[in-house]
Order: sequence, then structure tokens, then C-alpha cells
Amino acid sequence: MTSGEARAVLAPAARTGSVAAVAADTSASQRTCFRPGPLWMRLLPPAVTFAVMLLGVTVPSYWRDEAATMAAIKRPFGAMVRMLGNVDAVHGAYYMLMWGLSRLFGYGELAMRFPSVIAMTVAAAFVAALGRRIFSPVAGLAAGLLFAVVPDISLYGQDARSYAMVTMMGAIASYLLVRALGTAGPALPPAEPAAPDAAASQDAA
Repeated sequence: MTSGEARAVLAPAARTGSVAAVAADTSASQRTCFRPGPLWMRLLPPAVTFAVMLLGVTVPSYWRDEAATMAAIKRPFGAMVRMLGNVDAVHGAYYMLMWGLSRLFGYGELAMRFPSVIAMTVAAAFVAALGRRIFSPVAGLAAGLLFAVVPDISLYGQDARSYAMVTMMGAIASYLLVRALGTAGPALPPAEPAAPDAAASQDAA
């Protein structure tokens, strides 16, 4: 086997190694290029959401769904747990949390709705974090501020039900998934190295 033939045989392996190296470099650059942006961009979405959720939080009286929460958490704890075997089991963890909070802070609108205010505030922070990690700090800021002014977010952020906490857990889980996958900014396709192919063609000729 001549030296030219040997180089032609080794060229595909070299090309494969080069592609793998470029892909590894691209993956590493994606992990290291993440920039969270200035602090005010990170704090503004949850701060705005908190303010929006507090506006008029005590004005409407309890409605039908919230009345179900009140009826559940006013029971003795054992009776409430037995009730969950027949109805509202999906809200069981929320009822247990609110049962304890109601013993500390009472059954007023602010005390019962404030956990939902906090949950939506945390959700806004993680929605903004998702935008920052996947796209850019500006995209994260826009996503967090839009989240704050969506009418349904205000509705459930002022509701003594479990929906705000479900939203919060979904936002947190989504962020952790994206972070675990190593996504950081728009991914650029790796460039195909052409040098090994050119060298192989020259040797073959």
C-alpha cells in the first residue's frame, strides 16, 4: 500500500474525528455562552407580577371554587384527609398546606390568596429564566413581563385554589429540563470540515 492509498483510507476516520471535535466544541460553547443579563432584568418580571397579583386581591369575595377550599380546610385534619378519598384528591397537597396556613393566619381573603400570589411570582421568575437561557436576556424580560399581564394569570394568581402552584411547578420543571439538556442560547449548526476530503481527493488523484 502506497502512502497516498494509506492517507485515502485514513481520511474518513479523520473526517469523522473532526466532525466529532467540532460538535463537542459547539456543545461546550453553548454551555459556556449563557449570559443571564443584568440583575434588574432578572428581578423586574417577578416584581411586576407580584404587584399585579396584589392589585385588588382582597376585593372579590370567595367564589364557588374558593368556597370548596374553605369547606375542606375548615374540617379537622383527619376528616379532611378522609374527604380526599372521595373528592378533590387532586387538590390534596394544596389543602394540607392551606389547612396549616389557615390555623396560623386565619381565613381572610388576603391570607388564603397570598400563597397563589407568591406562586405566580415564582412562576414569572422561571418563565423569564427560560427565555434568557433559550434565547437572550431581552427575550427573558419580555416573556416574564408578558406573563405578568396575561388575564388568566391574574385570575389564578388571586385565587384560593391550587392552580397557581401547578403553574409554578410547571415553570420550574421546564426550566430544570432545559438546564439539564444544556441549552444555552440559539444553537448554530456545526460547520462541516472540508480539509480532510480535499486532502483525500488530492491523494487519490
